[in-house]
Amino acid sequence: MIRAALLSLLILPVVSCASSVSSSGAGEGIFESTLLTLPAEGLGPQTLATGDCGLWLWSQTDVDKLIFFSLGQSGRAKLRLAGSTQELQQESATGEIFGQFLTNTVYADQLGGRVNVSLAPGEELIDGQRISSGLITWTDSEGWQIKAPVLGVRACQVR
Repeated sequence: MIRAALLSLLILPVVSCASSVSSSGAGEGIFESTLLTLPAEGLGPQTLATGDCGLWLWSQTDVDKLIFFSLGQSGRAKLRLAGSTQELQQESATGEIFGQFLTNTVYADQLGGRVNVSLAPGEELIDGQRISSGLITWTDSEGWQIKAPVLGVRACQVR
C-alpha cells in the first residue's frame, strides 16, 4: 500500500509554475501563484520539405500533446503552453551539436519573455535522433516561470 502511494506521487505531473512575491506598497507583500495546465490541444502536425530538419518536443506528462516545434536553421520555434501558442525567435544557442540543433537554446517570445530549451540527446535513429529528456523554462516579462519536462525527436526529411 505504501509502495503504491509513493509510486503515485512519483508519477504525478511534474509541470510546475514558479511563484513570486510582489509588493503593493507600504511594505505589504502579496503572494501570487498560478497553476499550469497543459493546453487542451497541442500544436497541430508539423511537416518538413525535402532537405529540412525539425525538432518536435512533447510534454513528459502528456505525450499526446506536441508543445514545441522548431524548423532547423530557421531561428524560429512555436511553443504551446498555458493555453496559448507563442511564436519564438532564437536569441542564442550553446552546448553540444546534434544535427542542426544545439543542446541549450534561448528564444524570445512575443510578449517580452524568454524560453530556455535544454535537451539531452538520446539514441540515434535513421535520419534523426531521440531526445531522451529535456526541460523548457518559460520566463515571462515579470519573472514568472513555467517549467515543463519534455521528450522528443529531431528528424530530417531526406527524400
